[in-house]
Amino acid sequence: MWLQLDGVYTAADEMLDYRISDSAILWTADAAYIAITSGRYGGISLHRIRADGTLEPGESRLYPPFVRDATRHELSVAQYNGETLLLFGATDTTGMGYLFRDDGSFGPIRLVERMDLEAAYTGPGDGILQGLTLFSDIPTALLPADPWQSATVALHEITLGGQPHVLALGGIEAQVTSYRMEAGGGVTQVASLGVAQGLGIAAPSAMELVTLQGASYAVVAASATSALSVIALGADGGLTPVQQLIDTGHTHFRHVQDLAIAQAGDHAFAVAVGTDHGLTLFRILPSGHLVFLEAWHDLDGGALHTPLTVSAEVVGDRLHIATGAQNAPGLTHF
Repeated sequence: MWLQLDGVYTAADEMLDYRISDSAILWTADAAYIAITSGRYGGISLHRIRADGTLEPGESRLYPPFVRDATRHELSVAQYNGETLLLFGATDTTGMGYLFRDDGSFGPIRLVERMDLEAAYTGPGDGILQGLTLFSDIPTALLPADPWQSATVALHEITLGGQPHVLALGGIEAQVTSYRMEAGGGVTQVASLGVAQGLGIAAPSAMELVTLQGASYAVVAASATSALSVIALGADGGLTPVQQLIDTGHTHFRHVQDLAIAQAGDHAFAVAVGTDHGLTLFRILPSGHLVFLEAWHDLDGGALHTPLTVSAEVVGDRLHIATGAQNAPGLTHF
């Protein structure tokens, strides 16, 4: 049995425990943390991953009224001006997030103008592109205008063939688009793959990337088709479908809501959650194929009634999985 339920962690305020909509992993020099958000009328909370495989509840805060109208359901981590920011919302002109300190605590809310974020962009790894696209439908000037910028589901940066690339997943056109970031500062659209090209990813809900033995892949979750699709990423940014899995009675990712990937060396795992009140764990092979390992249902334990978010991380020799649900309180940890 791969999955071992550690428990369900709750906060002192029930506003933080219900309708957990997103989660993110943050690292300090010596520890990993799981951050969760419960949306506009809730707040944000931290849990430190202990060496013994359990969680230690950390700091939590309710969103103050002055940011409530701009608070979104997503979280994103960005490096800006020498600080780590846990972004949770934006207006048309300003991004906002909590300062995440080196001791694993929250600092004050930082309000950063979009034009300042764009000017600070340094390339893959700083998280700024994700912050600019996830929290606003205002297109960023750092990338070509495209319908996906009005309904961004996911955006990731990766080095392919020695050059930085961007992969964007759009909700309107239901496709993945790849861009090559040129050395002179230009951006070249390389390829698109989705419903229009015959890949069934209607109502996409998540995308994650993984590189194994020199080969890179995108795994895309689609809610309307209850599907997980694997796409090979070429050295030139080309996109080639590899595999598509559809939810069955033996798995639990119907109307898949979220997807996470965790990796340690050449060992990589994917976990998906769906509205059938459970999660499914896969091993990712070097060929990109997903191999079923185990499924877990709410009736098996935990708080998985309509899960909305999942995060996964390898810490030491343990795979940690954390899920938050719409209709059950608390953070479920495996």
